[in-house]
Amino acid sequence: MERIPGIAAAALDSISMEKRDTIITISTFGRNHVPIEMALEAVQRGLTVIALTSVEFSSQVVSRHPSGKRLYELADIVIDNCSPVGDAVVVVPGTRARNGPLSTIPGGTILHALSCKICDLILGLGLTPPAYVSANDDDTEEYGEKIVKSFKERIGRS
Repeated sequence: MERIPGIAAAALDSISMEKRDTIITISTFGRNHVPIEMALEAVQRGLTVIALTSVEFSSQVVSRHPSGKRLYELADIVIDNCSPVGDAVVVVPGTRARNGPLSTIPGGTILHALSCKICDLILGLGLTPPAYVSANDDDTEEYGEKIVKSFKERIGRS
């Protein structure tokens, strides 16, 4: 899907956004249409763009987007997941293939750490962050629905 041009604008159109908003665009390779278009569209709409990517990997490949840009070249803030070129590291004997991609681990860790830091910043302002609780805990559905309702227009859920 990330190689199909034209998807990003439709995806952004489905969500209510304001110029004060920030979007996180994730692509370890940073070369395919959708992540690049997402960043370009977001910039055009006045949003702050954070890229979660592998700068080393991305800087060594050619963009597949007509602009010739890679994701890290378009973002206001670049978070490097430090994944190696090719991402996967386990050689599959008898082939040129590799298995065991590394980007998932730092990517998930970075996103969780960012979420925790944002909650800390909100708490530092004397506000309560609109954080979800686990849907697997007892009696949490009402709490979760309250958050979804308060952000219904912003998160595009019905």
